Amino acid sequence: MKILIVDDALQRYSLFMEKAKELGLGENDIHFCSCVKDARENLTKEYYDLLVLDLLVPYECYEIADNSRHTISLLMALQHGSDLKKPGHIIGITSDKDEAIKSASRFEDYTWILIEYSPINLSWMTTLLNYIRYLLETSSTPNVSSKDSVDVVIVCALKSPEFEALMQLPWHWEEFMPISEVIFIRRGSFYSNGQKITVAAAHVTRMGMVSTAITASYLISHFQPKIITMCGICAGVKGKVNIGDIVFADPAWDYQSGKFIKEDGVAKFSISPHQLGPSQMLRSFVDVFSSDKELLINLENNTDELNSRDIILKIGPMASGSAVLADSEILEAIKSQHRDLVAVEMETYGLFSAASFASRPQPLYFSMKSVCDFADSDKNDNFQLFAARTSARCLGSFLEKFGNKILGAHNA
Repeated sequence: MKILIVDDALQRYSLFMEKAKELGLGENDIHFCSCVKDARENLTKEYYDLLVLDLLVPYECYEIADNSRHTISLLMALQHGSDLKKPGHIIGITSDKDEAIKSASRFEDYTWILIEYSPINLSWMTTLLNYIRYLLETSSTPNVSSKDSVDVVIVCALKSPEFEALMQLPWHWEEFMPISEVIFIRRGSFYSNGQKITVAAAHVTRMGMVSTAITASYLISHFQPKIITMCGICAGVKGKVNIGDIVFADPAWDYQSGKFIKEDGVAKFSISPHQLGPSQMLRSFVDVFSSDKELLINLENNTDELNSRDIILKIGPMASGSAVLADSEILEAIKSQHRDLVAVEMETYGLFSAASFASRPQPLYFSMKSVCDFADSDKNDNFQLFAARTSARCLGSFLEKFGNKILGAHNA
């Protein structure tokens, strides 16, 4: 196995090299470059199984990089050019949070994942070693079926803020590890009334129902969970919910499902939504949970943004679509599909579809998202982090309170 590390701070890798040797890699298996120019020369001559690429790397080794343009240029050349040998896998690494925020989405288009380096917290090294271990194991034992299993799988649409908010739950999260070429999970565990419950959490690579359904299907097949769920953010219907309220989806459907027809020479869209509800046993538990005053007080005490407003957990219809909405007229059109519509988002129907069509034993499934805007012209990102945290905390409280009972009933 050959690895190329492109980083202008190579001193960070001394301990990493010791750990890599424990995995069976020698010094000749790992090559280092401190600038893009040298990296291009190496990639012209040799194929690498893994490229570890710093977000901020200068073009010439005597320069200092102040942005990611040279790194992005190298990624583009690897993706679209023909003069470089494309590595089997690419992992990004950065210690610059501000630049990471600006470039992460573009960077992750061409890499497995972007790891945040810290000189204090060595989780970045553990994550990188997990990837290398995965590549070594899959190359030596291809097509080995998984015997892995967890009790609960949680899917988020966005790494930030949704998945990051979920990671704030005190559930003993481990570092990222791959379970396939494109899906990475973090394991955790919590206790529900004395019973230990195991968890695997992942975020999809793209927002939307298709990516969610594909990811959820793989996770169900790999882990055979008893429960699969989703938390995160959604747009609410003004007058039905407020910012920060949590919506338990029942039912969910694709509001863009249907066909185009011609009437009197005019093209019209004929709606044909297919609705899917959550597992009904879970809905019964949520009914009880939604009237739990202790829950609502706990959520309010853990949020600073809207202390003057009560938070509620509402059960109601949630429509999924493939576009981000910022138009109240379009929202009104969606409301015509279900008069009790409470929320709109982009993923829940995909998760429900994957779970409902899974092979037996099918997991129980539900979605619990928090309102961050009202899908109108006033839409902004001001409350996304707040809503992501509220949703994650509500999901965590629900599973901690009822998880053992749900699993017991499911196994009965």
